[in-house]
Amino acid sequence: LEEYLIGLANDIFRSYSTNTKVDYKVESNFEIIGNRTIVPLALILNELITNSLKHAFNGKTEGKIQLNIKLIDDNNFSLDYFDNGQWKPKQKENSFGTDLIQTFTEQLDGEVTRKSGDKGTHYSFKLHNID
Repeated sequence: LEEYLIGLANDIFRSYSTNTKVDYKVESNFEIIGNRTIVPLALILNELITNSLKHAFNGKTEGKIQLNIKLIDDNNFSLDYFDNGQWKPKQKENSFGTDLIQTFTEQLDGEVTRKSGDKGTHYSFKLHNID
């Protein structure tokens, strides 16, 4: 799983043109994940990483993204996503991107919380392994 997530992030970094050098770190004790679970999880991460690159690192030469995935039990896992960027204030409460994150979270019978401050943005997910 760790290898796949690093590869996914590298593909997104290559396809998104930015002058910001981003340090990306993945930690996981989750070895293998099935197709029914990995698809919505990868789509969540695609949206999070893309949003960080678009909104969090404007005007910065360096950024940091950290991802932690931990097994809670046989059927559940947590996903913590953090970037150290300064997000622009939201123009509207819900955007297409946040709606996508919520939809894919619901597909994994999960919940998500978001906290944003001066030191960055943190998403915390509790998700169900649906395979």
